[in-house]
Amino acid sequence: MGTSDEILERLRKDPVLPQMSELRVELPYNFASDEYEQILDDLARRIAPDWDGM
Repeated sequence: MGTSDEILERLRKDPVLPQMSELRVELPYNFASDEYEQILDDLARRIAPDWDGM
């Protein structure tokens, strides 16, 4: 959990991630639809584009 920047910082520090070609994201079932929308938007616009640079 955290902001997109906080999540990206944790991902950048993970020593295993540079060896990975895919990122799997699991979300709990009890979020409201607007929360899912925000998370998926953050993933698509912030986290996924930076994934290529890790």
